[in-house]
Amino acid sequence: MARARSVYVGVSTDAKLGLPAFTFTDTKVFNRPGRCAESSAVKLFPALATDDFGFVYAVWSDNSNVFYSFSANQGTTWSNQLM
Repeated sequence: MARARSVYVGVSTDAKLGLPAFTFTDTKVFNRPGRCAESSAVKLFPALATDDFGFVYAVWSDNSNVFYSFSANQGTTWSNQLM
């Protein structure tokens, strides 16, 4: 049985305040790619990008397919994974 894999993003709402330390909340972007075979979920290669409008984009590969998800609220919630 293959182990499930997940990717989380640390979201901070106080990073812009200029404080010496910030707090973060872990937000799940995805849990094991649903369209992938169980054995292919062993290696995930995630990457993140942002734009000037507050959108965050996550892209990952299972070494066979490429998936992505986006957040329109600075990483608080995420779209369903897309292929």
